[in-house]
Amino acid sequence: MYLRNGVILLISLIVIGCNGGGSSATAPSAPAPVANDTTLPTVVSTNPPDTAVGSSLTELRVTFSESVDLSSVNVGSFVVTGPSGAVSGAVTVNGAVATFTPSVALPFGVNFQASVTTAVRDIAGNQLGADYVWHFNTGKQLALSMDDGNHTCARLVNGRVKCWGINVYGQLGVGDTTTRGDGPNEMGANLPAVDLGNGRTAVQIVAGRDHVCARLDNLQVKCWGKGSVLGLASSSRGDGPNEMGDNLPAVDLGAGRIALELVAGGGHNCARLDNGRVKCWGNGIALGLGDPNTRGDTVNEMGDALPTLNLGLNRTAVALFAGWSHTCAKLDNAEVKCWGYNGSGQLGTGDIKVYGDTPQTVPASVPALDLGGGRTVVKMALGGQHSCALLDNGLVKCWGENGWGQLGLGDTANRGDGPGEMGDNLAAVNLGTGRTVVDIAAGYNHNCALLDNGDLKCWGFQGATGQLGYGATYPGNSVGDRPSVMGDALIAVNVGSNLRALEVIGGMSHTCARLDNSQIKCWGANSAGQLGLGDNVGRGSNIADMGDNLPAVDLGF
Repeated sequence: MYLRNGVILLISLIVIGCNGGGSSATAPSAPAPVANDTTLPTVVSTNPPDTAVGSSLTELRVTFSESVDLSSVNVGSFVVTGPSGAVSGAVTVNGAVATFTPSVALPFGVNFQASVTTAVRDIAGNQLGADYVWHFNTGKQLALSMDDGNHTCARLVNGRVKCWGINVYGQLGVGDTTTRGDGPNEMGANLPAVDLGNGRTAVQIVAGRDHVCARLDNLQVKCWGKGSVLGLASSSRGDGPNEMGDNLPAVDLGAGRIALELVAGGGHNCARLDNGRVKCWGNGIALGLGDPNTRGDTVNEMGDALPTLNLGLNRTAVALFAGWSHTCAKLDNAEVKCWGYNGSGQLGTGDIKVYGDTPQTVPASVPALDLGGGRTVVKMALGGQHSCALLDNGLVKCWGENGWGQLGLGDTANRGDGPGEMGDNLAAVNLGTGRTVVDIAAGYNHNCALLDNGDLKCWGFQGATGQLGYGATYPGNSVGDRPSVMGDALIAVNVGSNLRALEVIGGMSHTCARLDNSQIKCWGANSAGQLGLGDNVGRGSNIADMGDNLPAVDLGF
């Protein structure tokens, strides 16, 4: 991480050496050994926790059951490993807490493994009984509103959050209802960061139509914006003074429970908890609780009073995904269950029946998603009334509404709303000869995929707003509704000379990408300044808007 003109840049290729790159700090003093102590130290907790989606980019912590010997905890016994090997850094110890600080901030959206080994000793010399290993993903940087919410948020390297665009309900979290990003001098250093509380930072952010939620570094969850979906039994938060920071209550997910992952739909939120269970709150149809009732908008509905979802006997969730009014969970047995609104077959159940709004249709009773013999889901992207899955073979399959070609199958016929349309009968999206997909994102009526060669390709509704970034390259209001524009004929989105996207995310009518030079670029509709460019002029409906002509979002860091 380094400064250029006052802006913090994150270099994503950080594989920097191994154990020799770090050091151990020496504390002023250490506790005296306890005579005849033979109790082995254990790991009490880690931050980030195991399987968390979203973490600090600048420090990792492990808490032991007792104070540990300073000399035993170092980069040889506290190891962090990424896709390119061991991460260089330094280890400090304060009593029972060890902190790993990477030499360069970890990149967004990358899987890491951390471990502490049996070389760790307590003050009496007792070693950790066994190596302790945990895994986490650093989480995405960007969050966009679904439908016509028209706001955008970014998590910065230092964990601060900035939001811009429409602000009717205080979804920007700055204590007023003033739109930002649609006029000069509103971005950069002039754009306030969201106050999450004294010393608090975000490790994950998600956005719904009119609200935003964040997982914090202290493992709490806070939400702001439109009141009915926040889980606070209150009116909107963030639209007036003294509503944010320490005055904003954390969402109560139950005694002793913490969230490992958040997802947000148009008007609902779900959390995957540390016990593998799932809790959802907000608008009822997408919650999967066996009734259509909204949760969290009145008192005594959250905390231990909020039921966990019935995912099946002894089943737990390992990943969550949310669309406008539907939700999916990947389970510990690799099955995927989806529930919520299903008017276009977006649940992939072969019908248009709503699931989750009656006791008979809770997630446990939903048929597991069938995407073909032997195939498993790596990740999913859910849109307005369609769904897409990235499979273990690197291909993408989409189902549900297809009026704008958002399924990428060269026609406008829905899939998943009738028998015989899923499984091996559902074709994969053709994104070019020999190409595979490494990430997938869904907007309300469009999708984008990052390919193995670094290209970014988008399809679905483009209208006059330009969210696909193709200008008039493909005539008509959509791309993907004709076979002639998919496969090798579908060009890559131009994000700039010698630049490629590392992360992409879609909203109602705009798309944003994080690039490999750490810039953020957004294109599409801009009526409320959601592109963050200091005006309300859309970008992408003219091909000349893209590439080097598309300005980066100025976040002032």
